[in-house]
Amino acid sequence: MVETGMVLEVVTGPSSCTGEGALTVGISPIATLVAWSDRDDDGAHPRVAVAHGYGRAGGCDEALCEDGDVMSATELSPTSLREAFGHFPSGVIAIAAEVEGTLVGLAASTFVPVSLDPPLVSFCVQNSSTTWPKLKDLPSLGISVLGESHDEAARTLAAKTGDRFAGLETESRESGAVFIHGTSVWLESTIEQLVEAGDHTIVVLRVSDITVNADVAPIVFHRSTFRKLGA
Repeated sequence: MVETGMVLEVVTGPSSCTGEGALTVGISPIATLVAWSDRDDDGAHPRVAVAHGYGRAGGCDEALCEDGDVMSATELSPTSLREAFGHFPSGVIAIAAEVEGTLVGLAASTFVPVSLDPPLVSFCVQNSSTTWPKLKDLPSLGISVLGESHDEAARTLAAKTGDRFAGLETESRESGAVFIHGTSVWLESTIEQLVEAGDHTIVVLRVSDITVNADVAPIVFHRSTFRKLGA
């Protein structure tokens, strides 16, 4: 059953998308954009070329990739970073909970498994988010990993207005965690740690319960497009 009065805000940030309603591209922190050319004779120290702003090896502006193509260095800017980060494919999750009878949630593509023992996962949320303050003090959050059938649903979740859960069947638990049916994984979790990281906050969550639907293939977000595995 689709609930009414639901609120969902999309996490925005360093992605190939622009605008407040755009999904971010999930990416682990990186220090350089590296093109490997070859290794020293002992195989221990790769010779690399890196993008402008992070430094250059040997004064090169271009790097020779393994397939012989030339990779050009690019000046650092928000635009170039969004474009670069957009090449990193990621899954898409919904983080949701019930707040005073209303379902509130975030959609993000910055999900990262962190640890098996203890069971920890993480995602990033933009510091300017107006929805995250409603979630960060709750006792339990539900994470749903969206499936490949959620192509249109993911766009609906990213909309700025309207019922962003339209057409989605949800389930609320006594803990307050909310999940979306038809997704591949449910993770019930609590906030373990918040880490400030530039214009985003890294949210580390401790998983307390999991539900896996192995028959559901994930949706993939890559260069502003929702894709399927192998497509």
